[in-house]
Amino acid sequence: MSIRGKTYFSLRLIGMLILFLISLVQFIADLLWINGILGKISLILLCLPWFIVYIVIKVELSPFSTHKLHIFSILILYWLMLNLLISIKLIPFPQGNYVILRGTNIIFILTSWNFSLSIYKTKKLIFVCSSAISIVFGIITQIYYPPLYSWVFTMFNLMGLFIGIFLILLTEYLLRKKGLLTYI
Repeated sequence: MSIRGKTYFSLRLIGMLILFLISLVQFIADLLWINGILGKISLILLCLPWFIVYIVIKVELSPFSTHKLHIFSILILYWLMLNLLISIKLIPFPQGNYVILRGTNIIFILTSWNFSLSIYKTKKLIFVCSSAISIVFGIITQIYYPPLYSWVFTMFNLMGLFIGIFLILLTEYLLRKKGLLTYI
């Protein structure tokens, strides 16, 4: 591969790294801004298993790579049950809907991070859809909960998300145009 191709692939990696850092920064900021211990614990319980599973799958540990479908099925059921408990107020705290929106946003950013460098068409479609959904959730959260979240921080997150997605999609377009990347 030429030096130009390696530069493009390194730009894809930088875009992927930006997506992961945005999800991590957003998770930490939400932990700081959510009032009450119950809200913080709920956000941790919503997001931390996804962080762990996605990182373990990226590292490709053999017991997890062979059972991805089972792990994701269990994780989605766990996430749905916890969201249900929060939304029907069985876990009562004032910012329940906010925690659900922010947790969902972080999970979609992590999903786009996980599928960002894939060369499979279906996984690339998952990347594009989850990226768009995470942007929409970020905007919705800012509209409905403005006093809880800083506009400057939200714009920083959205711009970082746009830059990461743009780097990945632009470099893949250029690589496909030059014939250095093909989707399967």
